[in-house]
This record gives sequence, C-alpha cells and structure tokens, in this order.
Amino acid sequence: MPAQPWLPRRVEACRHARELALGLALFAAAFVAVAATWGGLLAASAVCPLYGVMFLLYSLRAGYYGVDEMESACPVGPAQLMLARLLVAGIADLAAGLAATCIVALSGQAQPGMVILSWIAPATLFAGVALAVSLEFGPTAAIGAVSVIGALGLLPRGLHLGSSPLAPVGPGGWIHWKLIYTACGMGLILLSMGKLRRSEPCGQAPGGGDYAD
Repeated sequence: MPAQPWLPRRVEACRHARELALGLALFAAAFVAVAATWGGLLAASAVCPLYGVMFLLYSLRAGYYGVDEMESACPVGPAQLMLARLLVAGIADLAAGLAATCIVALSGQAQPGMVILSWIAPATLFAGVALAVSLEFGPTAAIGAVSVIGALGLLPRGLHLGSSPLAPVGPGGWIHWKLIYTACGMGLILLSMGKLRRSEPCGQAPGGGDYAD
C-alpha cells in the first residue's frame, strides 16, 4: 500500500508539537522554581529572555546537523531567513513574557510596566548576543555565550546593585541599566542584519558560522 502524501507532514507536525510542549514545560518549571526561590519578578526577568533565546537557537539547528547546504538552496536570502527566525523567537518570548507579567502583576508584587521592562531588556540583549555569535561562530558558541551571560547575571552582587541584565526593575529605579542593555541588544541585532544583507544569497545559511561577504 503506497504511503499517504500527507503522512510525512503529519509526522513532522507532531514532532514540532512535542518539541513546543517540551519547551513550554521547561519554561513553566523554571519559572516556578525561580519564583519560589527568589521571587516572581526575578523569574520573569531571568526565565523569559532565556526562553526566547532558546527558540532562536533552536531555529539554527541546521548548524548542529550539518545540513546548512539545504538552507542555502532556500529561495530567500540569509537576511530574510534570519529575520523570520527572529520574529518566531520574538513572538515566543513575547507570549511567555506577557504570561509571566500577568502572573507577577496579579500577585501584587509589581506594576505590569515594571515587569515588562524587567524582562524585555535582557531579552533584547540576549537575542542580540545569540544572533551575533551564532553568525560568526555557530549556534554552539551562541549557547555558550548566552549561558555565561546568564550565569554572571544571576550573581547576587549584580542583582543587588541593579547592574545585572536580569535584575528586576525595583522601586529604586535601575531603569538606566535596562535602557543600556536594550540599546546594546538592538545594536547587535542591527549590525548582524546589516552584515547578512551584504552577504551573497547563495552563501552558507546562518548558523553554521560561515557565509560569503
């Protein structure tokens, strides 16, 4: 009996659904763990940005499996492909961040605006770092860079002084740090996209750490 033409698509859709469910479960577990240990506002600041970066790095998985040449055959250029990846990661992070904002705000710990600013600034910074590093050195190096920044950001001294990108926006302010991190993240994203636009459409797909200039 010949295979049904819709069967591979259905299997692929089921696989993506399982991976999405796993990602959501990991996000929920991490959020609950951090919220129970240090507080809900810090959970939103730390977990939401890492969740968005996880989606971005997952979209670069062709670099892990050595099938970048398949993406090179894509009719769109590398800049458009990376823009689509950023949009998917941004939507995932926005959904997670808004859910976390509602949870923290409804608990009465902080105003919604403070919660949003607490996670959107490190999310922008982490996305910029992950994008820039992945284009130059591949997704594995990007994971390492984001992990190092996340670990350093959770050091108590930086959180207490508000200089950490993951420090929640408290009543005392610290908003200037958030603006600095947002500007740095946006700068890295714009520089990376500019470099991609100057690359040849037939160059190696983003994520492998090599493309034509």
